[in-house]
Amino acid sequence: MSRASFHQLLEKYQQGNCSPEEQRLVEQWYEMLDAEEIADDPDEFNNLEQKLWDKIKGDIQEKPPVQTLRKNRISHYLQPAFTIAAAFAAVLLISTAFYFYQDYTKPSQGVFSKVKSLLIKANSTETDLKIDLEDGSTIFLGPNSEVQYPEHFSAAVREVELTGNAFFQVSKNPSRPFLVYNKNTVTRVVGTSFTIKTNPSTNETEVTVKTGKVIVTAKEEKRAFSLKKLFQTTPEVVLVPNQKTIFQPVAEHFTTTLADNPIPVQVKDQPQKSDYKFNETPVSEVIRQLETTYGIKILIEDDALKSNTFTGNLSEQNLYNKIDFLCQSINASYQLSGTTIVIKSKNKIN
Repeated sequence: MSRASFHQLLEKYQQGNCSPEEQRLVEQWYEMLDAEEIADDPDEFNNLEQKLWDKIKGDIQEKPPVQTLRKNRISHYLQPAFTIAAAFAAVLLISTAFYFYQDYTKPSQGVFSKVKSLLIKANSTETDLKIDLEDGSTIFLGPNSEVQYPEHFSAAVREVELTGNAFFQVSKNPSRPFLVYNKNTVTRVVGTSFTIKTNPSTNETEVTVKTGKVIVTAKEEKRAFSLKKLFQTTPEVVLVPNQKTIFQPVAEHFTTTLADNPIPVQVKDQPQKSDYKFNETPVSEVIRQLETTYGIKILIEDDALKSNTFTGNLSEQNLYNKIDFLCQSINASYQLSGTTIVIKSKNKIN
């Protein structure tokens, strides 16, 4: 198998174009290596790579019986040429994963394994429990929830582990990111406020941002390396104020939309609007002001609607009620499309 063919096989896998047999072969090789060969000690990786190379080039029949068994487990999927290609893939998977994916954001078993003093707080009450952290951050722990965190954060990163629901107000410190681990996701922030909720019946995780920006990533597999990481397919979303995402662990998929109750966002050097009283104001201008206030994209699909004007007072309404009241006045309706509000004529709404 030539190097060009080897790269072609990897590209097919990365693009999702492998046949089921090819995909099973690559993954089977990786699983075997992960279970029997891979060591966490970085000093062992060069030896491991050489061992694999020798195995590929040598006479497999002369290896111990266990090596023959490995060959037999794979050969029925594809011709020997693909076996060689997959072995090349295994070498690349291990060496590339080790050198390019060892960073402090990696969730792992026992995230506090090196921490000498670990604090555990559980909330058995029916109201939120306020917890002040040493860095100035605050956790409002929901009922029937638990949080674990070190008594003293490390110099590089601030880490907590959450079971259940909580609202976080994180102090800003760009040099020490704040990571929240729960069962299925890792939420990474610098300085912001957000809510994390876990549905105990479905294990779905919901993250809603109030201020700042967060990055939510699906928790990595327990093994040290994974094909998803190598090919950058680990699900991840970036959230800004008034956005939320729900991670579905079975499908390994994020569904991102707007918060249940969007609130006005503070924009630097821009005062917030004091009221929402309008008198014969073009609908396009009303929409522009709402977009600015809430930091949300509002799209009017039908140009004819933009020529309408609006008169009314929306000051005491939440965002969705504002939009609904506006739509009623111009014979339109709205629907959510991801993180965008789409306004259409009523006869065009599905």
